[in-house]
Parts: sequence; C-alpha cells; structure tokens
Amino acid sequence: MDATPSPISLNAGLLEFVGVYMPSRDLARKTREEYERDVRGLVEYLQGIGLEYWDEVELKNLQGYLAELDGRKLTASTRNRKTYSIKTFYNCLVGRGHLIDNPAERLVPPSIPKREPRFLSTVEYNALLAQISNPRDKAIVTLFLQLGLRLSELSGLKMFDLQLPGRVTKDPENVGLIRIKRKGSKKEHQPLNWKACEALKNWLRARETILRRQQTESDALFLNKYGEALSNRSIQRMLEKYLDQAGIEYASVHTLRHTAATHYAAKGGDIKSIQDMLGHSSLETTQLYVSLAQKVQQQMVQKLAL
Repeated sequence: MDATPSPISLNAGLLEFVGVYMPSRDLARKTREEYERDVRGLVEYLQGIGLEYWDEVELKNLQGYLAELDGRKLTASTRNRKTYSIKTFYNCLVGRGHLIDNPAERLVPPSIPKREPRFLSTVEYNALLAQISNPRDKAIVTLFLQLGLRLSELSGLKMFDLQLPGRVTKDPENVGLIRIKRKGSKKEHQPLNWKACEALKNWLRARETILRRQQTESDALFLNKYGEALSNRSIQRMLEKYLDQAGIEYASVHTLRHTAATHYAAKGGDIKSIQDMLGHSSLETTQLYVSLAQKVQQQMVQKLAL
C-alpha cells in the first residue's frame, strides 16, 4: 500500500517547481518566467484565503482563483495560459510524490475567442509596394500578395518551378505558371498574373548578375547578395523593414497571405479558386475570407459613392 505523502507547503512546492522541475525539463527562459509568475500568483491567492499546504487545495479553490483573474479583467488568452501553468505545476507535485489527487486535472481552461485575421487595406498594400525598388524584394512581396503563399512555400521555390511567358501582357491566355510545394510534400501548379510575371522577370535579370559576380550557381529562385538561397528569417526581416517604412503596424508575412485571399474574394474570386490558391484542404477554412471580403466591399461602396 502506498504511503501517504508528507504535506508540502505552498512556498516549498513553488520552490521545487522553479528550482528542480523546470530545469530538468530544459524549458525556454521565457516559459520558465511565465510558469513561475503564474504559479506564484496562485500561491499568493491561496495564502490570502488561509491555505498553507497543497494537500488542502481543492478544485473550488483553483476555480476561485480563475474567477478572480476574470474579475481583474485579464484576457481569455492570459487566463488560458495561467490555467495550463497551474496544470503543469500540479503534474510536478503529483509526479514527485507530493500529492495523490490532482484537482487541476478537472480545471477547465477558458476558451480563447478567435481573432479576425489581419489583412492590409488597398491603401496599405499600395503603400508597402511603393517602398520597394529592389527587384528581388518586389518579386517576393508581389508573389505573396498575388498567390497568398506561406513563407516556407516561397523560400522553397526553385528555378525549375517557374514558367514565364516569353512576353508579359494582360492577355487572359498569357499567364505564367509556378509549382508550389504544399504541406505534406504535395506539389501544385498555380497561374501567375501579369504583375507577378513582370516582377519575376525583373528579378531574374538581377539574379543572373549576382550569380556572375559571385561566380557560383544555385537552383533556388530567391538568393541573397552572395548567391545563396534566401532564408525564411531573411525574408521576414526584409518585409519587416518595408512595413516599418510604410508605417504599417501589426503585420507580418502571414498578413500578406490573408491580404491576398481577402482582396481576391472582394474582387469576385470564387471560394473554390481561393481554396486552391491557398492550398487549404477544407473549404470551411477558406470560408473566413468571404466575410472579410465583405468589409473590403463596404469600404469600396463608401469610397465610390456617386
């Protein structure tokens, strides 16, 4: 028969969690700081209601703490994180033999409301493009805006994935083609409009100059100044620079994906085409952009009032 665990005080449990459990899990510094802060807040609450040991704490006490956090107007995401911090802490107490019962198992984290994706308005994406004169960067941002690519899809593009028309025109039959490697190694071909073709042709001329200067070869479509494949982080930094110059806040590479889908829908693109463009496996995922497009259309109605 298992021996009854010796009571462990609130502070002693916290110290063991911080000093022994978390270091043994090799957690990131920020994660450790958040866990410690979250559990320390719980300890202070429990001490405030007269509890001294962890075996005295019941589910209703933990629920009372979450209710207090709600009363303090903490966001659902913050309360959700604190709940999982508490659950992790209790796993420590049980795993190290300080508790048999785990009331935190029955603690339900508050649900986090889904936030509407951020997309750039017409004014914003035009302002972004106006900042860019570098042909490589122009081609990258244009591809993001025209195809809604994921970062990994763009950085993984090879020269042999690209087919451009001999002459770029607005003729509907005269489109380019690009092969995109989707999640799960699935490959799909997507058409390239004249804006994307024009931007890519300009970049390919500059790309040849880089390779000749560096006396090297590469099959990557997008290169740095040394003729090496452009990394994900380099693309992110590049975009962050232009967003900052354009005065656009709270935007990222993924914002351009949302922008492409939203404006495509607002201009009459059908939802199946948007699904194919984004590489969504479910049409339900794509449906979100229909409601976002309505906002764009409302703005257009106001702006174009006769």
